[in-house]
Amino acid sequence: MFWVARSNISFHSLEDEHLLLYHQSLSCAPPPRAKTIAAMIKSVAKAVREQVNTYLQTMKAFSITTDAWTDISLRKFIGITYHCIDPVSLEFVSLPGDMLYVPSSHTWYQITNSLRKAIDSHFETALMTTVVTDNGANFVKMSIALLQHLGKENIDGLALGPNDWEESVENLNDFECLGWRCVAHTMQLAVLDVLKENALSAVSDAINVVREVSVHVRRSATLKAKLRDVQKRAGRSIKVPLADCPTRWSTIFYMLQRFDQLYVDYRNLALLGLFDDAEFVIPSATDMIFIRDIIDCLRPSEKFIRRLEGDKYVTISHVPILLHDCITTLEGIIDGIEVQGMVDLAKALSKSIKQRLGFILEVPNLALCAAALDPRYGHLSFISRRLRDAVWDTLAQWAFDYSDVFEKAEEEQASSTTSFPIPRHANSNVSLQRLQEELNSFRSMFENSSDKMEEIACPLVYWKYCFDYSLACRCLKPLVLCLFCIPATSASSERMFSKAGQVISKRRARMQPEMAEDLVLISEWSKQPKFKFNECLDRVVRMENGIDDDDEDVDADSDDEA
Repeated sequence: MFWVARSNISFHSLEDEHLLLYHQSLSCAPPPRAKTIAAMIKSVAKAVREQVNTYLQTMKAFSITTDAWTDISLRKFIGITYHCIDPVSLEFVSLPGDMLYVPSSHTWYQITNSLRKAIDSHFETALMTTVVTDNGANFVKMSIALLQHLGKENIDGLALGPNDWEESVENLNDFECLGWRCVAHTMQLAVLDVLKENALSAVSDAINVVREVSVHVRRSATLKAKLRDVQKRAGRSIKVPLADCPTRWSTIFYMLQRFDQLYVDYRNLALLGLFDDAEFVIPSATDMIFIRDIIDCLRPSEKFIRRLEGDKYVTISHVPILLHDCITTLEGIIDGIEVQGMVDLAKALSKSIKQRLGFILEVPNLALCAAALDPRYGHLSFISRRLRDAVWDTLAQWAFDYSDVFEKAEEEQASSTTSFPIPRHANSNVSLQRLQEELNSFRSMFENSSDKMEEIACPLVYWKYCFDYSLACRCLKPLVLCLFCIPATSASSERMFSKAGQVISKRRARMQPEMAEDLVLISEWSKQPKFKFNECLDRVVRMENGIDDDDEDVDADSDDEA
């Protein structure tokens, strides 16, 4: 079953007569029929889904990442990944939970309805902290609707139809729209905004030349073969040109970087006359100096994105310090470059990044509050003292509002889809003034010791043994569970759709959406050791073979008696 599920073949190919003859020649049992394989996959997915739901019911807080995808048959899907902190082991858990088929288009109304139903099926009393999405207007509207409680009671009878939301959401930042937009995608948009400016036409022209050369070589089998021969004769590793893609993060940087690596080989091919018929000219050595300066200006944004998406567990607590490093590096480039064109590019990049992401370093928000509770960055030395005080005041208010929300979750079940820092209730046995005094005492100790805890790999390792240390730590526990379950990017949903693209191939274009969802989720859930995946598979195989678990128990008892 696993071989069929993971290989890129049609289920009906198992019934090919040549394959049956091959099994007969080996005296092997014939392979199962297509309907049998489909039934087994469905049964295994159902059994594991029950385990996943049972596990998610024990969570206290969670966040979700979601994205939209269209397969090769133009069918619409919505992927949802759930992120939470295990309240017992205090480990970060990321679970692909749903890949929902959407029969209509990806409107905010349809997405909100689909997500609300999926969340209600998995969680009853858990607190939803936020929704991590890209910058698409439909997902921003969904985030506002869902987190402002439009999506719970009123979405079904909402007067607004799928396309009747006339309010613009393009200029709203994450602090205003309550959700958390993928910072890697936002950084990509900041870079693209700069490269579209007419004032930087020289930069755009240089990038266009690199793009033309790279695409031309990639499309020519002859040039690629000649390029390999030149690299082999020079004793260098084989590298192929890269082309940029607007929907892929940092691809312009990687295209320019690869062009720089292959520049000597391109010059050798030009000397052989292989580019004589091309409509472009290979850049000169002087032009390459300009291109390398462009690479240096784009490097800080690429580093920011790479460090956030490179690891599967990168929470929003990393975002402020990485963003500060990115802006500081660009400002250093501005002071150190003498070429006016590069100074203009670095200034434009710094300005664009501050416009889209600058609020993270200017006002209290989810990322800054998470960084304040991260033992590696708790000192918050990269922001002003006034802003640090405002962040801790916000933490004190949130801790006061949510000090007993988890204990009363069953009574306040309506809070299961409430946006995290918009409290619906403020119940606590501790006064706000007393809590602020406790947090101030804890803060002075925490900030002074942050420099000594920079080597801690995960903030949860620190907090695991601190919740019983003081009243402040106990009151901060809900915030730790809420803030550190928020990923910085929506890369987890992208990974799900990468797997879906392998499952729904050209040979499986007619596969039913439900079967595609089962195959994708089975492949992801099988990597989780906490779920007894093999037991579910063995149970399904025994059922297919007509072996009942009760009969097996009777046989075991008979053996014991013997």
